Amino acid sequence: MILVIGCLIVFADLQYEKMNPILNDFSMLWFVQLFISAMYTALVQIREEQERKETIHQLEKEKLEIGYQLKELELNTLKEQIHPHFLFNTLNNIYGLAIEKSDDLPKVLLQLSGLLDYLVYQSKEEKVALVKEVKLLQEYIALEQLRLDDRFQLNMHFEGINPEIQITPFLLFPMVENAFKHGIKKTSQSAYLNIITAFQEKEFIFEVENSKPQKIEYFQSGGTGLENLRRRLNLYYPNCHQFNIIQTEAYYKAVLTIQL
Repeated sequence: MILVIGCLIVFADLQYEKMNPILNDFSMLWFVQLFISAMYTALVQIREEQERKETIHQLEKEKLEIGYQLKELELNTLKEQIHPHFLFNTLNNIYGLAIEKSDDLPKVLLQLSGLLDYLVYQSKEEKVALVKEVKLLQEYIALEQLRLDDRFQLNMHFEGINPEIQITPFLLFPMVENAFKHGIKKTSQSAYLNIITAFQEKEFIFEVENSKPQKIEYFQSGGTGLENLRRRLNLYYPNCHQFNIIQTEAYYKAVLTIQL
């Protein structure tokens, strides 16, 4: 483009009335050729710049698509890890009831049917209603309670849950499962489990607190349940969640805060 402008300036400065007619014709021919060459060069450069921008845009688009596909693949992998982990623990509870020839076994099998329905169908959705997730926890806790004696005290407070609020499926389950698996079931003394939901402005808070058993390694960083939970939180709720674990001599508490 600069070359084209330069040609116009040179052409404008020529004094044709003082030039030989032959030179005049030659100058005109030279200018036309130079102008055409300059225009062609400018058009080629513009086209190359457009192609370069289109290539960069396409590469960025492909990069985003690949990143999205990788994210979906990782999320599906994590979800598939949850399913057998959850099912194994539930079937283990039912097996224990069968060995004991418990009269509650038919009721438990019916509850398991509801859990499997959630597991197979509902959990495939990207989001589920929070009330469904809470119902899953209640059914799971009911299964666990059948194998625990009167030394176990349960306090659940699910308050202010809006039916329209949705979250990622199986997001709350690992915290409750860990409380049973590594806390409640491994203490010979009286034990308690407190589960609380709360809302503060646009934040959803979920707390799971249980009494601390003696000589137990709890909330291991490499454990399947919580490690899976941390990774899913980072993928589904990047930069808008907090997951903290508090330990004292008397209790363990896991606190999850999500900005909805």
